[in-house]
Amino acid sequence: MVLAPQLEVKYGLEQLSTVHATRGYDQAEKATAVRDEREMHRSFLARKVRASASASATEAEFVRRARDTGLLVRPRYAKNTTDVVVGYSVA
Repeated sequence: MVLAPQLEVKYGLEQLSTVHATRGYDQAEKATAVRDEREMHRSFLARKVRASASASATEAEFVRRARDTGLLVRPRYAKNTTDVVVGYSVA
């Protein structure tokens, strides 16, 4: 039973789509992390991005902090433009 959509309607909340779920981990990715006794790569990246975002007051500060932690940060632009940033890709 999917309860979230019912609660969103009941309390007048924004109804979110479930298509934005992240891709699951595959067995090889998890096995490599366990073997090497380290955090899975996606979890590591997500944690670094969240830490940079929560400590930043501006977009420029977020990018600077993320790069200072060793992340590669690349802007994602709106369709057919190179001047409207809609998000970032990190590695």
